[in-house]
Amino acid sequence: MREFFRDQGIFRARIAAIQGSGIADLAVSVESLGKPPAREHAGIAEALAWFLPIHYPVVLVNENSLRGWVDL
Repeated sequence: MREFFRDQGIFRARIAAIQGSGIADLAVSVESLGKPPAREHAGIAEALAWFLPIHYPVVLVNENSLRGWVDL
């Protein structure tokens, strides 16, 4: 996934885990992706999901809505 981001020109992608009931979602910082338009979020999440097991949901969120971000 890190190399995918780098191929897209994103050198400091930030991620966090959102723990809910059961499986954790992988949160990706919208700001670290350059704030793409909301209409592109689903496509970006779908592209990132290819790098993860099928049971890992991917969501794009604003950094100020979560704590615990790490650079990928």
